[in-house]
Amino acid sequence: MIVTEPKVIVPNQKLARVYHHLDKGVHAYDEDDLYTPDSSLWRSKVLDLRLYEYPPNNTYAFDRSRYNNHGTVTGATWGIQGRTFPGSGPNIISVPDTTLLRVTDFTLLAWIYPTQTAYQEIIGKGNTESGNYGFEWGLTNTNTFRTFIGDGVAQSAWNGTGTIPTTWFLAGSSWNDTTQICTHYVNGAVLDASSALPRHIAHTTDALSIGFVGNRYKGIIGEALIYNRALSAQERQQIYLSTKWRYT
Repeated sequence: MIVTEPKVIVPNQKLARVYHHLDKGVHAYDEDDLYTPDSSLWRSKVLDLRLYEYPPNNTYAFDRSRYNNHGTVTGATWGIQGRTFPGSGPNIISVPDTTLLRVTDFTLLAWIYPTQTAYQEIIGKGNTESGNYGFEWGLTNTNTFRTFIGDGVAQSAWNGTGTIPTTWFLAGSSWNDTTQICTHYVNGAVLDASSALPRHIAHTTDALSIGFVGNRYKGIIGEALIYNRALSAQERQQIYLSTKWRYT
């Protein structure tokens, strides 16, 4: 008789903290009890870097999506809630280019604790400011978000209007390449949204970067996630409520 081992089921977040380090491949469960395998949310997640993971690896940041888009760590000192980026020097996480990361629609999410008020990038791929390709998302010197979109010829920037927190929060930016609208989020809720920007994303083979694209980020990043579509309000709130226990 063949006995099939049942899938591991994590019923709550406390047990998830114990078990999640055992999961090195495709999820049978998720640390935050968020994803059912083959659900729309699970399939659309193309990057999931949990920078707080213990024991820390000072060479690689392992991708917990099913796509193995692992990053290389330079600097960015590990801590119990994430990695610290000092705003200077070679502190960056670089993820090699793949077709999955050349997203045209996206939701970018990151748990962050910024420690300076300045122009600084959180996540980006390509160089929209000088090369007019890809996307960049970060903060401004007035404590707002800004997102760049490059179409290969020119770029447009959406400088948000809503003020961001000065402590831990789940930051977010989404882009709909059909409507050409960028939306920013705080803790899953809409903070501000652009009018239509006259761009469609054009990509190069540049790596995806966390912590430094054009301007260096200063602060802590706990985790960084990329989805290949604009998530719904319910999905964003689900992610926020299921991950905030690490930071608040």
